[in-house]
Amino acid sequence: MSLWHTDWKQLDSREWWIAYEDDASRLITRYGVFQEATAQNTIRVIEQAIDKYGSPHEILTDRGTQFYASEGERKEKGISQFEAYLAEKGIRHILSRVNHFQTNGKLERFYGVYDQKRHQFKSIDEYVHWHNEVKPHLSLNFDTPIKVFYRKLPLEKTENIPTTAQDAKLFRETRSYVAQQKTYPYVLGPFSYASTDG
Repeated sequence: MSLWHTDWKQLDSREWWIAYEDDASRLITRYGVFQEATAQNTIRVIEQAIDKYGSPHEILTDRGTQFYASEGERKEKGISQFEAYLAEKGIRHILSRVNHFQTNGKLERFYGVYDQKRHQFKSIDEYVHWHNEVKPHLSLNFDTPIKVFYRKLPLEKTENIPTTAQDAKLFRETRSYVAQQKTYPYVLGPFSYASTDG
């Protein structure tokens, strides 16, 4: 895991939603919904993601106050809580350019699709499940983020993963597929096709 994206989004309910997305696989590693978008809640969610999947090498954020201390704040208070947390964990903090939403575009797209399709889901939990485990992604050769994530993990990083029976089954199936290099069918709505890797 080299890079995760993160950002906050305000919901119609006036609550705040934060998600962490793995750059290579598009997997939402963790998310949370809170009354306030704070550094403490930002750290709480990343701690849960790291507990489950391990630490990324880098985190990409915008310059929101939950993530970054501005020059004035730096002179007065030093680095932000989030920056201190990342430094303690040895995670490099990458900042997007000011007013350049494209830098964090993968996560912006994730939030945008939710805005377009939220009427199809009963909850954010259901949407994230669909995004991670059901929806084939064009950028992932019509695979799901969870399968791509597990496939890209080095074996030595998988000791504590997965943590649920469903994750264990998916993990075994994905590892088996990679080991056997067999044809894998992808189901895309009313039709399907088979793809071969290698």
